Amino acid sequence: MISVIIPAYNAGRFIEGCINTIFNQTYRDFEIIVVNDGSSDNTLDILNSLAKKDARLKVISQKNGGVSAARNTALKHAKGEFITYVDADDSLPKTAFSDMLELAADDVDFVICSYNEITVKSRPNPFQNNVFDGPQDIYNRFRDFDRTIWWPCAKLYKTSIINENHLTYDTSITFGEDHIFNLLYSKYITGKVVVSEKMTYNYHHIRGGLTAKFYPDMDEMQKYVYIKIADYFGGTDKIPKKYKHLYIGSYYRGLVEYYIAWLSREKAAKQIQNTTENTFADILTDDILAEYLTPLQFDCIKSRQYTEFVKDYTKHNPKATVYRKMRRIVRKALEGLQKVFIK
Repeated sequence: MISVIIPAYNAGRFIEGCINTIFNQTYRDFEIIVVNDGSSDNTLDILNSLAKKDARLKVISQKNGGVSAARNTALKHAKGEFITYVDADDSLPKTAFSDMLELAADDVDFVICSYNEITVKSRPNPFQNNVFDGPQDIYNRFRDFDRTIWWPCAKLYKTSIINENHLTYDTSITFGEDHIFNLLYSKYITGKVVVSEKMTYNYHHIRGGLTAKFYPDMDEMQKYVYIKIADYFGGTDKIPKKYKHLYIGSYYRGLVEYYIAWLSREKAAKQIQNTTENTFADILTDDILAEYLTPLQFDCIKSRQYTEFVKDYTKHNPKATVYRKMRRIVRKALEGLQKVFIK
């Protein structure tokens, strides 16, 4: 009934615990497809040992190609009616599959559930229960829908929709690819989308991963994601103005906060200048800037005083900049401790 897809790269410290939470599900009719993506640690040995004990676990090895390439390989082998994704360093609550399947009625094409964020303790991140009644309803309430599809986990996809439309993950980028796949999948939905407050996933926040890495080209990746969002509506000339302003403005402001949180003031100023005057130059208008910045910040951008802009933005947005930098330092320390105590 369910094909569980897990990309695994050097996941030896966590992969057995992850898979055991799947074996321990109350719902038993599933297969697990793990793609060993060129691991150089003991990941493959652990997987082969587990596969000998339970035939529902299938192990595929390939050269390292990244998480998207690994998922694409697994999709070719999936035989279940539904597909769900699990990351190798995360885990599932015991009733995850049964809870999701309860929502998967015949007229439902997409099940989206909630997750627990686990750091030192578990913190639930629930969505409100919601139903999108087909493509037009998604279009009309796109922002509400879109905020539920930024990641692939805690979801049930129909395998038939993926196969019939030859859907694959975009291997040309390493950030936002989950969001792009979900947008692509959503273009082919004809039935309902059910969003649920049920907790069907445990995201282990301090176990590292792509979100803990700095990307100097984050602006290019965010613009790429925006273009894919626009493609959902038929292109950059057809996306409704309210969504155009929302995404360009929020992505630009998010990039400002990202660079300030990661870099020194001078380097952040240079990155923001490049984003403003080069990467986003063809989509970022003055009315969007004025909507998302204070008058002083707007004037700094227009007069190309980017260092002053960084100073003022940091002063007025400490949680998104200074505190974010501090949280990142703490997270890095916790990850270091885990590497010492979890072998």
